[in-house]
Amino acid sequence: MGIYTMEFLVFSDVHYYTNPSKSRLLSDGTYSWLNKQIEITNDICTYAEQHNINLIIHNGDLFEEKNRINVELYNRIWEFYRQLSKRFDIIFNMGNHDLYSLKDSSLKPFSDIVRLIEEPSSLIIEDYLLHFIPFGQVQSNLPLPKSSCKRNLLFLHEEIAGLKFGSTDHSSSSPINYSLLKEWDWVFNGHIHRPQNFANIINIGSPMIQDWGETGELKRFIHFDNGKINSIDIDCPKFITLSSLSEIDTINDTDYFRIIISPEEADHEIFRLYNVFPNIIKSRKRSQRLKESSSSIEEDIGEYINLKAPETLDKKRLLEIGLSFLK
Repeated sequence: MGIYTMEFLVFSDVHYYTNPSKSRLLSDGTYSWLNKQIEITNDICTYAEQHNINLIIHNGDLFEEKNRINVELYNRIWEFYRQLSKRFDIIFNMGNHDLYSLKDSSLKPFSDIVRLIEEPSSLIIEDYLLHFIPFGQVQSNLPLPKSSCKRNLLFLHEEIAGLKFGSTDHSSSSPINYSLLKEWDWVFNGHIHRPQNFANIINIGSPMIQDWGETGELKRFIHFDNGKINSIDIDCPKFITLSSLSEIDTINDTDYFRIIISPEEADHEIFRLYNVFPNIIKSRKRSQRLKESSSSIEEDIGEYINLKAPETLDKKRLLEIGLSFLK
């Protein structure tokens, strides 16, 4: 490990993915979505270099997929971090997307180039204790370990009671709550993509908006500077809902657009663009309700299922059953 002042950057839930349904396939064979994710990561590393920061932490969910990761994608990200490891000391905590069983992780090959957290473990830097707990291993590991350090920092990838997610401000009722975490000076959490702070809990959020369920969220990474929390905004593509085809002159090549249309308008040529999608409705009354909401009911239910449902369940089927009750 390198020589530190007590500064680090932490980001989380990057979910590297080609995402063909929301990408352009470029002439070099790469996908625009993945390229943007890598560009954002490079921007974070550039910030680190500009501020003489040696330590970068990713707090879980490196890849979108768990056990069917595209080999070309995997090799590209591994090589990307191999090059970064020549410039920085890097720590990977493990999230739920990094595990395909309780102990088996897709990230094991990264252990040669980064410090991979596979079980609860601590690192002491200067007079600070950094304690990492991978997803699903909180059990009896939440209490503050015996430590003579001046400050104690905890890194989790869990759902924590009181944190909100989804455009409807659903509040988590997780058994992991503030009373179990209050002894820590700061708790840096991943898993929930919506950036937010609650008491001593810094829910980092994801670095890139994934869909219309995250519309309006200001994405960020965290610069920890000798006890000071700096939230650094990330410039990423936005997800925008347009009320009709009359607004298509606002469409650009960077952001993603969903247009409320009638069934008769579904063959419009605008929907040939990779970043423009139809939202077909049957009445203008329904249109007004959608205009007032930044995400669909389907997206909100889907996000809730992803957070709450056990990994053994067929989440796609569960979503279908849930939506059937709303018809």
